[in-house]
Amino acid sequence: MYEFSLSEDVEDMEEGDLRSTLSDFMDKVSDNVSEFEELEEERDELAEKVEEATGYFAEKASEHVRLEEDLIADRFSFSEVVEMAEDAEAATEVVEENDEDSEAESESTFDDKPERAAAGRRF
Repeated sequence: MYEFSLSEDVEDMEEGDLRSTLSDFMDKVSDNVSEFEELEEERDELAEKVEEATGYFAEKASEHVRLEEDLIADRFSFSEVVEMAEDAEAATEVVEENDEDSEAESESTFDDKPERAAAGRRF
């Protein structure tokens, strides 16, 4: 964006200088308007991408919290939704580790225990 400034006071300018200054000013305004429209388009594209990413992370988070993904996407900011998805991912990893530990423990029921001596005591 172009910031317009005058080097000379308007009251001290001649008619020709005023006309050229006005012409320069209008050219810069036109350039600024064009640049602003480009920035608006870029902003809209980025907003769509953020919305898509929010939906993705809301879907991940909704698998582990009791809220629908649309509600999560509408009610929480992007950073909050990402944090919820990260927490859900961490919770999934902990559950998977616990499941693996439980499987390992269940496999070692009788196989790992020493056998009793059969010929030691009789009642």
